[in-house]
Amino acid sequence: MGGIIKTPLPLVYVAKGQIEVVDKIYPERKKDIWGIVSGKLYCHVLVDKSCGWNKAMAKGLQYKIGDNSLTLPFCEHVAALYAEKDKFNKTVEMLQQNDVLADVWTDELFCTAEVDSENVWVFNMANGQKSPVPRENEALSARLILIPKS
Repeated sequence: MGGIIKTPLPLVYVAKGQIEVVDKIYPERKKDIWGIVSGKLYCHVLVDKSCGWNKAMAKGLQYKIGDNSLTLPFCEHVAALYAEKDKFNKTVEMLQQNDVLADVWTDELFCTAEVDSENVWVFNMANGQKSPVPRENEALSARLILIPKS
């Protein structure tokens, strides 16, 4: 496929650590696509099973929107993503059709349950449960969700 394509949900492009949100697939920038935006939540397009949760999170937390850094959202905030599930999957389908690696919706999302906490939790959309992620569990994979720090 060629040409610029409008997507149902905006995309997160990352270049030199800076985030740009655009509602289109630019063929020449496919390698810069990091995620999909829903509301204020930035969702990584891949559930990266090749590295542990802490490595994926450390990389994501380095990105900036202007001068603002990112952080994990509260578990309760990620629950709002469920309403966007169909648009999310349609956006992923469009990315896949344009040779961008992306995973369809998954029910397990990384989040935090405490203000200013370094503790990571996994929120399961299917059952509404959240559970802490032990730091030593390097193999756990879920979708990384980030939100701008306020």
